[in-house]
Amino acid sequence: MFWRDRRVLLALGATAVMGLLFGMILAMLTSGGDDGSSQAGPAANTATTSPSKSAPASPLPTDLRDPDYGYLSEVRTGDQPVLVFDRVDFLTGEEAKQKWEEEGREPLDYYISNVNTRLRDRVVAADVKVFGSQRLTGAPPEQEIDADQLYDYVNSGDGTDMLVTLRYNQQTGEVVEIKEVYLP
Repeated sequence: MFWRDRRVLLALGATAVMGLLFGMILAMLTSGGDDGSSQAGPAANTATTSPSKSAPASPLPTDLRDPDYGYLSEVRTGDQPVLVFDRVDFLTGEEAKQKWEEEGREPLDYYISNVNTRLRDRVVAADVKVFGSQRLTGAPPEQEIDADQLYDYVNSGDGTDMLVTLRYNQQTGEVVEIKEVYLP
């Protein structure tokens, strides 16, 4: 029996060595050769050059709505602020009334549904316009405010339940307008 165990171990070892050799050959072929000078294939993503200032921080989102209703759970500030956005469905009029009736509850003028709580990162344009209302300015007529005022309010924890709308630049995917939604 010992000789069978030995053959099995030898076969397993040979298979492992062949797998390593295959992986090394594949890596050399996709990196463009053995000198490492070419940047073709997957190895091109590991280049050490610094990204240009005009390149987006992430790929263009494919799920942009206009307007996009939701809540901001966080704002990551830096060279280019990023909103952590929780999208909701916001209905008004007959659609809202119908939803309330389906639930057997007294209808309001609006209906907010947050079935999917996936958080999305949204890059903010440098020239973003921000409009506040009752919570950000203390009065219902919306007024343009400084973006930092919104960022501070959200990051303090007070603004995470404040409904906002986002509008995007369709070419870059960046947020170009943020509005607090007035809810009576």
